[in-house]
Amino acid sequence: MINVKDEYLHEGKKIAGWAESYSINFADKKNRLFGFADINYFPASHEAEFSWSVFYNDVLHTYSNTVDFRPAEAIRVLTDRRLAYRMVSPPEKFELKLKGESIAIDLAITGAYPAYVFPAATADESRSAAGQREIQLWERYEQRCKISGKVSILRGEKKGQSKRFECPGMRKHSWGERFS
Repeated sequence: MINVKDEYLHEGKKIAGWAESYSINFADKKNRLFGFADINYFPASHEAEFSWSVFYNDVLHTYSNTVDFRPAEAIRVLTDRRLAYRMVSPPEKFELKLKGESIAIDLAITGAYPAYVFPAATADESRSAAGQREIQLWERYEQRCKISGKVSILRGEKKGQSKRFECPGMRKHSWGERFS
């Protein structure tokens, strides 16, 4: 079982391989809308990667950005202004806002089931320079969610059009030391 504190960023380790990741994915077959958003934070280098991809009506929209990131303690919003993940009322309510050149998506994310906590993971294929097996340990949980939201067209022929939708989704949060 996770506690509410696990939803937030963990104390930044000064270990080069330490990372913390948030991921959301969603799929609405009826409205031909599919996508994901990822935030990867690397405390040792003070960097965060914000990226998302969305297929809407068979058109791919993508965004990726790496920024200097020095979050305040107990931060509730992770953002670079084009991707914003807000922890409204963990572990049940979250918001995700994506803004691209020609599309904007606002999502309300509600936990459909309790989060599943995975046991600490090890990577069997990880090898050090000396050929010794290295162990990767990180904490991870996932939660199936109900997604409701709105997709808006910002450019082109359909500029100004928007559509509301509901679909299933998944959110994942992991943190710990990783090796490449």
